Amino acid sequence: MKCHRELVVSSKYFDAEGIAREIEQFGVEADAWLFPPEESAKYQEICGDPSCCIVSLRGARPFAAVHFTKKRDNALYVANIIPLQKPALSLEEYNEVVANSAKLIRASGREKGAHLSVRLSKQDVALADVIPGRLCKRRFEVFLSMHPRSYHPLDIRRLDEFTCSISSLKRKFFDLDAFEHLLVEELKWSGRDANWCRTRVEIGLDVLEAKKSYWR
Repeated sequence: MKCHRELVVSSKYFDAEGIAREIEQFGVEADAWLFPPEESAKYQEICGDPSCCIVSLRGARPFAAVHFTKKRDNALYVANIIPLQKPALSLEEYNEVVANSAKLIRASGREKGAHLSVRLSKQDVALADVIPGRLCKRRFEVFLSMHPRSYHPLDIRRLDEFTCSISSLKRKFFDLDAFEHLLVEELKWSGRDANWCRTRVEIGLDVLEAKKSYWR
């Protein structure tokens, strides 16, 4: 499944404010990029956190404005990309801009010794990428190895055990939309079966989260 790529820039030496100012300077100095100071300052004011904006050029014309904002104390992420030549960017164009942003920051950071770490997510995501952790993967493999679309109580129990393994992780986010889509795309499930599976997991995660709050 092709998806929008995510870009996170972090550092052991800079806080989020410092990273934002470094990225702005990269935009000033690099070919095929611009730094719009007023727009960048306005975006930071709107976000209320360290943020910045740099503009990708296509030829001599501005093509897309790339907006970074704080993800954590020592990291920024690409929160939005605004097209400047057309109403919307295709998935391929969006990912091209994100990849070029990563390339700019890596190259400029290396040249200046800025000690920035750049993490760029995959463009092509498989079911194995969506399911986190070895235990979760093992639980899901057990569920798939039997009769996952039978709706038999034992098969539902195996799916619930998979849901419990996800709930036990410190990492809370589980991409249910991608999960459902990949059940159809990768495993060739029907839309009905994939939606039922997704809904069972989603309700299970909500109930388990409510239970944690109940016992506090």
